Amino acid sequence: MYIITKQECESGINGRVCDGCGRPLTAIETVDNSGLPTFWSGCEPCESFRNGVTERHFKIARKIIEEGIVTPYTHMNKCDYDNSPERLEYWLASQTAGLSRYMAHIEALFEADPK
Repeated sequence: MYIITKQECESGINGRVCDGCGRPLTAIETVDNSGLPTFWSGCEPCESFRNGVTERHFKIARKIIEEGIVTPYTHMNKCDYDNSPERLEYWLASQTAGLSRYMAHIEALFEADPK
């Protein structure tokens, strides 16, 4: 059993934003597998638990998606989601989340490269 306090959760957020919508992450109260109260980082507007990314990664990823340069989830065709603003926002958030996480991982690999 490992219980995360609200303060511990907030300190781990470190200014990251939701990788889907770009809003600030917050400590969300939930329960662990034993049913005990704990806190996880997440995005309340997206109703999801997330680790998030830097605002810089989010903004660049969103711009790349909006410009149609690349979409990480190729099985999700934009035309299947553009029949309502809500569905289109879901598509945009999903694509942005995937790409911003890739970008963060790639940057971490560059930073770890000793050359």
